Amino acid sequence: MQKEGVHIENQEQNLILKELKTYKLPVKSLSEYDNLTQKEKIIFLAGVFDGEGCFGLWSKIKKQRYLACSVETTDRDMVKRFHDMYGGAFYLVNKRQAHHKDSWRWKIWGKGALKSLEEMISYMCKRRQEKFKNVVERIKISN
Repeated sequence: MQKEGVHIENQEQNLILKELKTYKLPVKSLSEYDNLTQKEKIIFLAGVFDGEGCFGLWSKIKKQRYLACSVETTDRDMVKRFHDMYGGAFYLVNKRQAHHKDSWRWKIWGKGALKSLEEMISYMCKRRQEKFKNVVERIKISN
């Protein structure tokens, strides 16, 4: 009996210690973006993409084309939000000239690019929506 009591007491002490440890963890500072709903985040990212992003069909070989989209800016946190939402690649781009800053780029290809654009496109300007329709038509024709 005494062993069970000691075992239960040890479990209770361990739980208390675990609870105390959680209070010592650093609290991440959240931005207003972190408090947005999924839909609001998509709308926000669509606005940034509308101003800073690009998309289109690229090819390494003339007969093989693929859809790609990217965002590049000097604001690392902004670019990271696209990576967190849609995946793809997220990397540093060295400054192009001495007086420029380093920038960050998010890039995604293929089905991932299509999915991300499909989620954002209805919140973008008409010019981007038309370009998206044309790109999707060209993809259908080439397949």
